Amino acid sequence: MTTTTPNQNNQSGTDITKYVPLIAFAFIIIFGGFLLTAFVPIILPQQASAEAVKVDELFTTLLLLGGAVFLLVHGLLIYSIFRFRKKADDTTDGPPIHGNVTLEIVWTIIPSIIVIFLAIISYDVWVTNTAPKENENMVNGETVPISAVGARFAWTFRYETPELDINGEPITITSDILNVYAGQNVNISMTTPDVIHSFWIPAMRVKQDLLPGRTTEIRFTPIAPEEGFQYEDEFGGAYNEYRVVCTELCGGGHGQMFTYVRVYENEEAYLQAFYEPTVASLVERPEDPFLLGEQVLTTGKYTCANCHVLDSVGWAPDAPIGPSLNGVASRAPNRVSGLTAEEYIMQSIRLPNEYIVAGFNANVMNHFGPSPDPIPGQTSYIFMPNDDLIGIVAYLCQETEDGAESACDIDPAHLQELAAQYE
Repeated sequence: MTTTTPNQNNQSGTDITKYVPLIAFAFIIIFGGFLLTAFVPIILPQQASAEAVKVDELFTTLLLLGGAVFLLVHGLLIYSIFRFRKKADDTTDGPPIHGNVTLEIVWTIIPSIIVIFLAIISYDVWVTNTAPKENENMVNGETVPISAVGARFAWTFRYETPELDINGEPITITSDILNVYAGQNVNISMTTPDVIHSFWIPAMRVKQDLLPGRTTEIRFTPIAPEEGFQYEDEFGGAYNEYRVVCTELCGGGHGQMFTYVRVYENEEAYLQAFYEPTVASLVERPEDPFLLGEQVLTTGKYTCANCHVLDSVGWAPDAPIGPSLNGVASRAPNRVSGLTAEEYIMQSIRLPNEYIVAGFNANVMNHFGPSPDPIPGQTSYIFMPNDDLIGIVAYLCQETEDGAESACDIDPAHLQELAAQYE
């Protein structure tokens, strides 16, 4: 028969009790790590894509582990400060310490395991978010390739539609706002004609550099936000807008190089509010140059609205970096000696650095050339066919001060001759 003495019971109780502070400390560390993750929705912007969900999950894991390590290290530091502090009446030297091999091994293995684990899950998120998806850029049952051009200091998006105009040519939609819909697998090929830019949508958690001479890609799938859609279009469709910015310093107008991605609640709303009306407006281009120019300027085809003010088409950038176009036809005849009003306006588009308005900087405006192929050595090049150029000139020639009569000659044949001089 085995008997237990009171001393044995006390000894056993003491052995268990000495682990209570250690268990409590471990609990505080783990709980503190989880507590820090509660701030993730507050720290990060609203989730607007499937990629954002995965990135936020990864960030939560990083914050949990990082927070736990932070609390562990600082907890041990605080404990050491009080536990091993010098006593008031102690004048002796501290005991010699020769290291602890076991502790060093454990302290090396555990962080190594954590780092390897984080590397694996980070790589998995990156591969998942950048991998090609099924049915990318689907619109009305067809694939519509989307491309983006980042040029100082604006974004231009192009949709190569399968629709044909009256001449049997494929219709290309050009917009300064990226239009997509929730659930659409978006793939954008991006180029730049000048310097390095970086395309970033914070709400989507996606970012990609644009490199001169190369084509890069970015993929994301917009989602319906838990808070619901904020805006409603004229057809009753709901949508949200998220800011798109350039995160690579690209010149004096870098801060103004931003636009928006508009996410419609579904494909039906997207078709009704954006795709179908835009295609319909491009099926038959107006023969009247003025109406054509109005169409080109109001659709945002060349992103002029990012830099110039023009009240008649609703251009009102927060910080214009180009001269106002209100009343430009009244000022144009007096700008450059020897140039008529329409000649000056056309030259300002084709050769923007030939004359710089006082108070503004050179080499800021894009070079809008007549050929799809950029001029060798010419930066900030954007293709603008002569028809669009003539339409814009005809429209701006009607922008006079106080309703005065325009000094421009906007005869189509005359404008065609002027445009041919820049080919």
